[in-house]
Amino acid sequence: MKFGIALDYFDRELSPTRNYEICREIVIACREAGFDLVYKGHHFLESKYVNFQAGPLIARLAADAGEMRLLCADLLSLNQPVRVAEDLATLDVITGGRAMLLGVTGYQSSEFEAFGVPKKQRGRRVSETYEIVSRLMMGETVTFHSDCFHLDEVKLGGLLRPVSDPRPPIWVTGHQGKGVQRAATHGDAWFISHQPTLTELEVQVKEYRDAVAAREPKSFHRHEDHGMRLPLLREAFIAPTTQRALELSEGPMMAVVQGYMSTDQIAELNDPEGYARPFDEWRRERAVIGDPEEVSREIETYRDALGVDCVVLKIHRAGIPFEDVLEAIRLVGDEVIPAFR
Repeated sequence: MKFGIALDYFDRELSPTRNYEICREIVIACREAGFDLVYKGHHFLESKYVNFQAGPLIARLAADAGEMRLLCADLLSLNQPVRVAEDLATLDVITGGRAMLLGVTGYQSSEFEAFGVPKKQRGRRVSETYEIVSRLMMGETVTFHSDCFHLDEVKLGGLLRPVSDPRPPIWVTGHQGKGVQRAATHGDAWFISHQPTLTELEVQVKEYRDAVAAREPKSFHRHEDHGMRLPLLREAFIAPTTQRALELSEGPMMAVVQGYMSTDQIAELNDPEGYARPFDEWRRERAVIGDPEEVSREIETYRDALGVDCVVLKIHRAGIPFEDVLEAIRLVGDEVIPAFR
């Protein structure tokens, strides 16, 4: 089992500079605790939190990450695949072959309006970008024409080549239905969202595995997977006692939940009403909260029920004292990770 940290939910009451310093402190703490992965999500025009663009931030944090992998999200539906490919190849060189890309479909209408991209094209743009970027990474000269992209005999610029053999992995998100199918047929791994419950995921994982088994193999599907084939993202917090973990996390987590209720994404979930429930109901099968022993049991449940081999924890959020966040990271390193090694 691999363990990752999500850099998320920065504090609007703090300066961007202090939030950046916190990013570095979290990454250093995770490196020392034995984490395997650092993940940064991607949005434009974020209004609820201090938000850093994932590419520049991950590139800088590579210097602090040690041997951890670096998962950089990109709203593929809003970006041009040649730029995505050259950015990813550059990041892979900078990190010595530890770069990973998360292809995000996007859901906020404001982002699509700002970029002048029809939201109805988002799924197709992600699927096509996956193919184009993968082929470019493999050293191909790519010609590709569709309603979204027109490329004639393009290659990665100059002598740019990724370090990963044969290329870095490209994970794809998806909450249900078409998104899960897309991750199976146009991605290297499905990064399981933090929104669905365990019960929902038991059905979706079977659908995903069936779709993976049915897809036609292509030469550009080959990639370095870093031992992570079915990763899971979860809201999480850990403290010396379960009661303390719940006390620290309830308010900040529910503030995040309320934020999701005002986004376009909520209508795309299988159980949007679940986000209107009280904390003790909402967190069941959605969040991993407790003392080290309880958190380990929860992660074991996901591993055994779904077959996940990587769990990425959303531990840091505005409203939890930073010293408690650092203690949570230390507890994962001292008492949770060893239970899975």
